[in-house]
Amino acid sequence: MGSLATPMEKGTACRICEASLPHGPRPAFQINGSAKILIAAQAPGCRVHLTGVPFDDPSGVRLREWMGISREAFYDCRTVAILPMGSRPHASSIDFAHRLARTLDPPRD
Repeated sequence: MGSLATPMEKGTACRICEASLPHGPRPAFQINGSAKILIAAQAPGCRVHLTGVPFDDPSGVRLREWMGISREAFYDCRTVAILPMGSRPHASSIDFAHRLARTLDPPRD
């Protein structure tokens, strides 16, 4: 399995949709090749945008309770990977995964 460092760096540095975001880009995700659980979820809200920590809001508390997992285990990227989908209502619905894929493998002319 290849390293995830480069995709993470590119995802964090991605600015493809910067002009269409009211508060600018701040990808909040965690990935690790050994994670057994992947949470692909709705785009994070304002609180997560401020902290940069995925599910650092009441929805995260509810999700961890529902999963029966501690905060510490939830934020251990070797256990849980989190990939938010950055779809925007009332705009083109290109999600984060699509933008990340375009960043890693841009279209060729």
